Amino acid sequence: MTSFYGKFGTKMEFSCHFFVRITRKMCLPALVLLYATLLLGLTDCSDATSTFEGRPEKQLVSDLLANYGPTSVRPVKNSSTVSEVFFRLLPKELIGFDEAHQQIMLLNFMRMMWIDENLTWDPNDYGGVNITTLRPSDVWRPDISLYENAQKDFISIQETFILVSYNGSMDWYFPAFVTSVCPIDITYFPYDVQDCKISIGPWAYMKSMVHFQLSKQGDTTIDIFNRNGVWILERSGGINKDAVLCCDNRTWSIIEYNITIRRMSKFYTKTVVVPAFLLTLLMAVVCWLHPASGEKVTLAVSNLLALILFQQLVADRMPPSGETTSIIVSFFIVMIAMCCAEVLCAIFVLRIYHMGGQTEVPWLLRRVMLCPFILPLYNSQESKEVFRAQQTNYKKRRRSKRVDIPSDKTREPPPRNFNGPSLETAREAEGADPASNSLLVSHANNVRHLHPNTSHDYHKEIDPEMIGQTWRDTAIVIDKLIFFILLLVTATSWVYMIVSFSFHF
Repeated sequence: MTSFYGKFGTKMEFSCHFFVRITRKMCLPALVLLYATLLLGLTDCSDATSTFEGRPEKQLVSDLLANYGPTSVRPVKNSSTVSEVFFRLLPKELIGFDEAHQQIMLLNFMRMMWIDENLTWDPNDYGGVNITTLRPSDVWRPDISLYENAQKDFISIQETFILVSYNGSMDWYFPAFVTSVCPIDITYFPYDVQDCKISIGPWAYMKSMVHFQLSKQGDTTIDIFNRNGVWILERSGGINKDAVLCCDNRTWSIIEYNITIRRMSKFYTKTVVVPAFLLTLLMAVVCWLHPASGEKVTLAVSNLLALILFQQLVADRMPPSGETTSIIVSFFIVMIAMCCAEVLCAIFVLRIYHMGGQTEVPWLLRRVMLCPFILPLYNSQESKEVFRAQQTNYKKRRRSKRVDIPSDKTREPPPRNFNGPSLETAREAEGADPASNSLLVSHANNVRHLHPNTSHDYHKEIDPEMIGQTWRDTAIVIDKLIFFILLLVTATSWVYMIVSFSFHF
C-alpha cells in the first residue's frame, strides 16, 4: 500500500507538472473558458445533490401551506365538528411570589394537541416523510387565556415550532410565563401552605366549537419543579370544568389547575420565632427583679420595644389581609399587651415599695392580701400579724361608727337619757333654744359611756417602721402575683401557637 500511494503520488505530481506546462502554452481566453467550465460543473453537481436530499420535505411544507387558508378559521371540513384540544401544564420554576400584591409568576412547560384536517398527506408521496415542523403563525392554533390574569401580558408564550404528523395530528410543546392572582392565607405564617388556582381555556371558542380538556398522556404527572430556596411544590393537578363566563348562558370548557406550594420556614424559625420566644421568656423573668432595683422598669421598657420591633418585621413580610390574621401576629399582640401591663405594674409596685410608714395599707388591699392563696406568699410573719391587727381594728371602727351615727332607716328607738327626753324630743327642741340642743350632746356622751370601745380605743399603735416594712412586703407579694400571671399567659400563648402549627402540619 505504501508503494502504491507513493507511486500514485509520483504520478499526480507528474500530471500536475504536465498540466501546468500545457496551460502555459494556452492563450489567456482559452484558459479563462476552461476555468469557468470547471466551476459551473461543480455548482451543478452541488445543486443536484442538495435537491435530491431536501426536496421532499420542502415540497411537503410548500404544498401544505399553499392552500391552507386563513389561520383564524378552525381547520375542520365540517363546521359542526367540535375541535378536541388536549392540554397539560407542568410547573417548572417559581419566578416570583409577590405576597403584598398577592400575585404569583410561574414558568411552565405547556403542551397542546389537536387535529388539523387541512394538514394531512401520504408519506409515500414525499419520500417517506411522515412528520415535519411548522411555525405557529402559519397554521391555526387554539387561543388560550388565563382567567386569573394579574397583568397585561399575563401569558408570555415562546413561539416554538409545532410538530405535524401525516394524519393531521398537531403537537405543540412550548414554555410560558404565567402571572396569576393568588389569594394568600397568612394564618399559619411562616409555616403556611398556599393554594393557587390557575384557570386556562379558550377565549373566543365556546364548548360547542372547541372542547378544551386535560391531556390523557402520561407526562401530566411528571415533577420537573426546581426549588427556589423559599417555596416547595407540594402538588399540582388539573380538572376539567365548564364555565359560564358572560351572557346568554354560553359555556366554555376550561381546565382549572390547583398548585399547592409550601414555604421553607427554616429561615423564619431562626430569625423570628426563636427570638420571639426568648423575648417573651425575658418578659416573664423581669418580675423576679427586686422592686428596689432601678433597672427593672428600664429592662421592661427595652423588652417592650424589642417585641414591637419584631412585630413590625413580621408585619412587613406579610400582605395586608382583612380576612385572616396570622397566629404569630396574634401572639405578638398578646405579648406586647402583657409587656405594657408589666411596665405599668412595675411602676405601681415601685410606688408601693417606697410608700413609707406614715400611711397604713388600705383596707381593700389588706383584704386581698389576706386571701388564703395570697397570704402564704409573705416571707415575713410580722407583716401577716400587722395585717390581721389592722384589719381587725378597721372592722371595729366600722362597727363603732354605725353605733355612733345610726341611719334613719336602721336605727333603734331612741334610747332614753336616763329619765330625760328621747332624741326625737331633742330634735324637736333643736330649733327652740340653745339649751334644748345640749340634750343631743349629753345623749352622745351617754352612748360613749355605754360603749367605751370607741374608734380611738380600737386603734392599735403600730411602729411606723413596721408599717413601712408591711408596704415593702406587700410590693414583693404583688410582684410575685404578676410574675405568676405573666408566666401563665406566656405559657398558654406558647402552647396555643405550637398546637396550632402542629395540627397544620
